[in-house]
Amino acid sequence: KSRVSGTGPNQFEVQYSADGIVFSTFGSLQSLVTDTNWYSFNFDFSSISTLDNNPNVKFRILGFGGSDPAGTWRLDNITFSGVCPPPPLTIIISEVAWAGTAANTDHEWIELRNPGATPVDITGWSLQAADGNPNITLNGTIPANGYFLLERNEDAVADVMANQLYDFNNTLSNSGELLILYDDSGTPNVIDTANSNGGAWPAGSLSNYSSMERISTLNDSDTSWFTNNGVFRNGVDANGNPIWGTPKNVNSLTPTPIPPPTATPPPTAPLTIVISEVAWAGTLSSSDDEWIELYNPGTRDISITGWNLRSSDGSPNITLSGRIPAGGYFLLERTDDDVTDVTADMLFSGSLSNNGEILSLYDSNGYTVDTANSNGGRWPAGLSSNYSSMQRSVIATDSDYTWVTYDATRDGLTEKDKDASGNDIKGTPRRGNTPFNVTPTPTPRTTTGGSGSSSGGTGNTTLP
Repeated sequence: KSRVSGTGPNQFEVQYSADGIVFSTFGSLQSLVTDTNWYSFNFDFSSISTLDNNPNVKFRILGFGGSDPAGTWRLDNITFSGVCPPPPLTIIISEVAWAGTAANTDHEWIELRNPGATPVDITGWSLQAADGNPNITLNGTIPANGYFLLERNEDAVADVMANQLYDFNNTLSNSGELLILYDDSGTPNVIDTANSNGGAWPAGSLSNYSSMERISTLNDSDTSWFTNNGVFRNGVDANGNPIWGTPKNVNSLTPTPIPPPTATPPPTAPLTIVISEVAWAGTLSSSDDEWIELYNPGTRDISITGWNLRSSDGSPNITLSGRIPAGGYFLLERTDDDVTDVTADMLFSGSLSNNGEILSLYDSNGYTVDTANSNGGRWPAGLSSNYSSMQRSVIATDSDYTWVTYDATRDGLTEKDKDASGNDIKGTPRRGNTPFNVTPTPTPRTTTGGSGSSSGGTGNTTLP
């Protein structure tokens, strides 16, 4: 319906596109009455064959002749009517026992399959041979991922109930013929075929009455059919012999789907999570009470489930689980949760060497996110004499210059965190590291397998 104001367009045209890009005008310009009444228009596109069964069709309506930009043109109740046919392979011809059975060669049967997720009503559809025999008008509904069995005789498959029997005079030729499945639209659409070239049957056998089975939902061709393998069968014939086929069951050579290749996930950006503090010396209560802190410097929470924190000598080797909030910390304590009076996020086993080792943090796909003591020599900071922790001073690539020893004089917390014996922790578990205003000087040490340390560079962020 259409209604136009006094200054709105006085003509319009309808355009269509078969590809959704290039539009053509349908018919001639239509006149519009510029008053307050509603007027109806109808258009018949059935003569345009390029629109049939085409999912890319688009329409547009253009107005002309308005006398004022403020004029209005209102459209309401635009509807389309017609038959929307099922797409090809909505239903497939999945098995053809053209040779009959060992009990009787006239006991032919045909199986249809619905590979979709919703039931399909096939009432009024037809299954026809190119020579007109058989010609079966179908009646019923095929359930989702279900089967529909057609038998020429009710005893063809004695122990599997047919969904429909068809005229005994409708016989399949043993030399081969084309079978076509049509829907029930005014101009029937071909939904599927079997033996599309009309030659000899591409599969099945007279010698043991094996059926011709479809390989999955492949388009019909000689290579999309195979002969029942005799290993996987279903049902018996009128004399109790095993059927060489799979009526109303999975075909004997249904291939295992090959999953699409999985795209290689991108690596987690370096320093998304950092190793922010390492208490490799333990605590005054026990040198075994080691702890490690991770920090999330970003603005979003990060899941570290499946990540791994491990030492270059293999101990500790910690599979992580949990989430670090934006700007938050994650505390790992060795063996038990009384290492500090701060609740641990995870416990771990395995000790840190006081002589130094490399700690590496990997994401769930094995990409390195951060390291601590990357050259593998002695720890660049921390003290075993008073159990002070090694703290990250800046968010920058790991080097000797990114670490400092905990300084109690710069710790703003009046009541310090406690170890298992109630002594002050020489560190800042699950809170900001002590601030520094000078560039730390690393302790000289012997390195192994590295080329020495490098400057932390400029533009780094001070760790909270």
